[in-house]
Amino acid sequence: MRRILTLIALAFVSLALWALVVRLNGPRAGALPAELPRVVRHPPPSQAVFPQPKGGPNPDEEVGRLHSRGIMGRHVGIAIVDRPLLTRHQELADRLRWYDEIDTDVDERAGWHSTAVASIAVGRSVGVAPMADLYFVGVGMIWDKEPIGNWWVAARRAVHSGQTLSLAIRRILELNRRLPADRRIRALSLSVGGGLAFEQAIDEARREGLFVSAFDLRLPRLGPLTVASPAAPDAYTTYDVPAGSWAIAYMAGRYALACEEDPAMTPERFMHQRNLRIAR
Repeated sequence: MRRILTLIALAFVSLALWALVVRLNGPRAGALPAELPRVVRHPPPSQAVFPQPKGGPNPDEEVGRLHSRGIMGRHVGIAIVDRPLLTRHQELADRLRWYDEIDTDVDERAGWHSTAVASIAVGRSVGVAPMADLYFVGVGMIWDKEPIGNWWVAARRAVHSGQTLSLAIRRILELNRRLPADRRIRALSLSVGGGLAFEQAIDEARREGLFVSAFDLRLPRLGPLTVASPAAPDAYTTYDVPAGSWAIAYMAGRYALACEEDPAMTPERFMHQRNLRIAR
């Protein structure tokens, strides 16, 4: 009995030491690209089954009027942090200037949420800003209603909790400082996340002049919407339930349109015009 208890204690100590080392090392990110466009990996399509699409393009009357005037978000950068993306989907493949991953698995499949929000923001037929530049960081997360996959990968992600998303945001900021002035990232869409480190990274992004569309804006839920499906490069699906995530991606795209219409647009003026408030 004593030997069994000793072995159990050693196992717990070993696990605690492993978690400490993983936490201290943190999630890693490779060197920033010297040239664009760059895609580090093309995640394979999801094997999940998604509802059939029920409608056509999403843009509302306000966005439609801007599109009719040729305002499409041309050369305005939108950055998104979410799960791995179906990079080859026809809605966004030719808008993707940079795709990076942090803390993902080598064979991890495209996520439904990531593909949806990207297509809402920049999709060529279902998106708000169909000519915007897309910069995307796919991050490894334990996601509700999706397979856990490799348990060691899941454990690593759990230990990295609170580190990965803030690293992704700061990586976007570092990349943005290197971009030409006329192709800068102006909006950051964050439909995921939480915690102090995440909020600090958001504050840093806002201090650098980005419009950060996130849950603290308390946007009304949006939907139902037809979006890109991660099941195939030409697949679509309709999510009937309105969601805050869709509103966050929509508003990032709407800011890109505002920036093309008025290159001197600022987040403060845009938020004032739309009566948005940051909840603190």
